[in-house]
This record gives sequence, C-alpha cells and structure tokens, in this order.
Amino acid sequence: MSEKRYQELIKRAKSKKRLTKRQKNSLQKELKKRYCRCLLSQKDKGKGAFGICGNSVYYNRGLKADKYPISCKNNDKNKK
Repeated sequence: MSEKRYQELIKRAKSKKRLTKRQKNSLQKELKKRYCRCLLSQKDKGKGAFGICGNSVYYNRGLKADKYPISCKNNDKNKK
C-alpha cells in the first residue's frame, strides 16, 4: 500500500467517515503489518513492546486497537 493511500485511509478513519469493507480490510492489514514490524524491532530491547507498539501504531493515530491481541507468528511478510 502506498504511503499516500495509507494516510488517506487513516485520515478518513479518524474523522469517523464510513469506510468500505475493502478499505477497512486494507487498513487493518497495513496496521497489523506495522504493529508486527514494531514488535519485532522491540523484541530485543526488553519488556513493554506491546504497549509501546500499541501506542505508536494505534493510539497516536486516534484509532482503537483490535479487541484481541494480534499474533505475529509465522508472518515473514512483516519483516520487510
């Protein structure tokens, strides 16, 4: 997903405008990818990775995180 498209979807979600199913799914995939990338980078630094990454990916953008913890296991795509 391009950065321009990502920013457009974030802006739309923050303003509480309706997103289509396709837009919601693509935004959730991109947020999960960024969240998992953050977790992998914080893994070596110690505890608190979930809170740090949750804040940086979801809460600072004004979005709510998923209700259930996100599993990043076996996601080789997230390492890119």
